Amino acid sequence: MPYQSQSDDSDRASFSDEYSPTDGYFSDRLHPRDVYIDVASSEPRSLSKASEADLERSTGTSSSSPVCQGMLQPRGSSNEVTPLMRQMESNQPPPAYYEGPFNQQVTYNTMLNEPAPSQAANPVSATPLLGAPRPLQDMGGFREPFEYNSYQKYPQHVRNFCSGRLLKIVLLLCAAIVAACLASGASMHKDNHSSDAPREIVDWPPYCTSKYHTTSEDFDFGTPHSFSIQELLSDPLYKLGTISGTLHVMKAPKGQKSGLTGNLVMATPDFVEIEELRYVKTDTSFQIKEPIVKKYEAFYRSVCLRIELYLYVSPGVRLEKLTANAHHLSVQIYDGVDIEVTNETTIQLDAGSLDAHPFRSREITIDLRSGAVTGRYALMDLLSIKTKSGMISVDVEPKEADKDHPTAAVFRAESLSGLVKVDFDTFDIPARDYKTAIVSRSGLVSAVLIHGSSTDIKVGSGSITADIIPFEADAGLSTLNTNTRSGMTKVTLKPPYKNPGTAISRLTSSHTARSGAMVLHYPQEWEGAINGGTHSGSLTLYGEDVEIIHFGGGYAGKTVKAKKGRGNSTLEFDTWSGSVEVTVGST
Repeated sequence: MPYQSQSDDSDRASFSDEYSPTDGYFSDRLHPRDVYIDVASSEPRSLSKASEADLERSTGTSSSSPVCQGMLQPRGSSNEVTPLMRQMESNQPPPAYYEGPFNQQVTYNTMLNEPAPSQAANPVSATPLLGAPRPLQDMGGFREPFEYNSYQKYPQHVRNFCSGRLLKIVLLLCAAIVAACLASGASMHKDNHSSDAPREIVDWPPYCTSKYHTTSEDFDFGTPHSFSIQELLSDPLYKLGTISGTLHVMKAPKGQKSGLTGNLVMATPDFVEIEELRYVKTDTSFQIKEPIVKKYEAFYRSVCLRIELYLYVSPGVRLEKLTANAHHLSVQIYDGVDIEVTNETTIQLDAGSLDAHPFRSREITIDLRSGAVTGRYALMDLLSIKTKSGMISVDVEPKEADKDHPTAAVFRAESLSGLVKVDFDTFDIPARDYKTAIVSRSGLVSAVLIHGSSTDIKVGSGSITADIIPFEADAGLSTLNTNTRSGMTKVTLKPPYKNPGTAISRLTSSHTARSGAMVLHYPQEWEGAINGGTHSGSLTLYGEDVEIIHFGGGYAGKTVKAKKGRGNSTLEFDTWSGSVEVTVGST
């Protein structure tokens, strides 16, 4: 007895085991399996219900039988004969599908290159998806056009229901958006006219809670002769949580009468309320102190204090000294700040970083403990940058010397552990002396430098890549030194900026390394003596006008002595372990 599905749905038709198109196809046969191609059939679709009933009576099938009856019936031996196999044995075309919507022109006759019967002889009222050369069996798929079952009626009902519901949702969303925009506009209008609203947005850290409120106060510093800012907050009990912030030095808004004004903003989570901002203000200084907060019940680790101090500078402000000293704040100097510091600018930061646009200051001293120094800086008399565990990546604009007290332009960069990247502007170089010193204990040094009377680069562990541009070929005696313990050295001495073609005849150069390759390029203008070697590695010397005096090799390593031209410059190089390649002049 064939297996019957547990769900007896009278709305579905059945396939008899005898007339199933797939009967026996999935059973294991001894003969090879053929591949059948579904093609269109020329059998008419419109068969009467009476013919269909006669066929059911002759075959013993019923349209009310379960759909799974013939398909899930246990199979017999592989020698059973099915209608599909009988069709194959009679050498007749296999059962085919009626014309489908994807290829209505392909029929079995066209596959055999035979003319297809005319449409008049075989009228087809509609294009069914599935057909066979026997009377149609209900496959549980598409029915007659006007015989809707529950499956066909349900989507229409759902569409009608969803259309109305979707329209309501869209209208509600539009109303909510309009209300939000109106509320936002009203809030912005109110904030713009609020006397205690901060003039800038708080940069609330992402690791703090998502909601916060602010307390702010404005200050007028007049036009002082010097100015100092200090932030030395101490929170030993960790009541204020994580403290961070930024000192913003910005161009003053239009209409500001005083030389310097300020806006102090402190932001705390919504469960922490600041009762009072604490600070010390004088005519020449401003010190930020710990605020007084109300008691709260929360874990200290979830507390944050964000400080934003905005210093607005009017155009043409002139100060003798400018100082910024902070434990937690970073410093950002924006473009367009028109300030002149006649003596010295000092910036000392413990946990913050510094980013700046050029401003005029005869001397700039930057000392950071654990932060990066980035941006663009003017080099007037002194630009000194020092970090312990942060990178230095700066562009340097050399400026004219002081007419009353002309001195050399001194640039110093020192990093205990971090990248040092320095790029001097070389488009319009002022005529003055330049002294440069770069020191890195552990880190890469990459630089484009202007060479005056001295250039020194020293690296403990890291490579050196430097382009050196002499300002003037024969301005006087000068020195160029590079030293690294472990790392590659690549130095290129460019032709002089002033009077190119003039011989560089008074330059003393020294390049040393303990372990690392060395690549040196000197221009055609260089003239003098060459002396160097390597204890372990290859040694190559190039130069069209270079005259080799001595070239030696052996257990002690390779050495070379040579000269070029009649100048008094000297080029010395030495490395313990690494190859050396030296090029002097044209090759």
